[in-house]
Amino acid sequence: MCKSNLLLFHIVLKHREVVNVAETICILLKQIKTVTKLGTNLSCKESCLLLCIGDEENRINVNLDLNITDYVTVDFNSIIECVDLLGGVDMEITDDEASLMTGYIRELNELTGNKAENLTQGGTYTLNGVQACAYARIRYGGGDDYRRTERQRTVLTAMVKKAQQSDLTTVNKLINEVCGDIQTSFSNAELLALASQVFQYSIGDTTGFPFTKTTRVLSKKTGDVVIPCDLSDNVKELHIFLYEDSAYTASDTVKQNSEKIVSDTGFKSGDGH
Repeated sequence: MCKSNLLLFHIVLKHREVVNVAETICILLKQIKTVTKLGTNLSCKESCLLLCIGDEENRINVNLDLNITDYVTVDFNSIIECVDLLGGVDMEITDDEASLMTGYIRELNELTGNKAENLTQGGTYTLNGVQACAYARIRYGGGDDYRRTERQRTVLTAMVKKAQQSDLTTVNKLINEVCGDIQTSFSNAELLALASQVFQYSIGDTTGFPFTKTTRVLSKKTGDVVIPCDLSDNVKELHIFLYEDSAYTASDTVKQNSEKIVSDTGFKSGDGH
């Protein structure tokens, strides 16, 4: 079975300029199995300690024993535009989430010139682009970063399902609309080729990385970080999740970085949840 990986970054843009790479709010490793057209996705918490280890441009590959060569970088506008072109996405919202979305909706309206309305209470809604993006950005309330990455995966899944209910003309409009808002290693022709197959894709399992972890404030510089317990065990589980590779063994680099995390934090295999 042919498999391809790409890295999807969601970055914070204000006034059309990148604020800081450190403000990346979503890192999704997308795997596309091109025979069955089954897509899986995995989100990595932005505060995960492994993102602080190694060469900045290659940390994901080095620390996870991967070989990712393709990427897509999107901003708020591309998410908002896609959701609006799809006619919104259906989402069940709790009362707490409706309240927490208010500040994000206000900020996104100011940044994009939209006039999306706040939600007065929880319920089932067809969210427009600003509202869906605001929902995906909720960081506080039960679950913090863990629930946020789960919400992001939920929005992404809803967008794919909605796209599958549309037609190729709509999908082509999506590509044309967001081309100016993304940076990618793919050519426009490659993006169109991938988009034309959206009707054949099914969404597989989604999860977050690390699988077994804990959180601690290690220093003022690092702040509150997610600590894998331990890195080697989590990377092995990752390769099982992505590739069904139960025979995988961690590379020397992953083992060394895993030992460094244990040494720096005191948290080892079996300490997490």
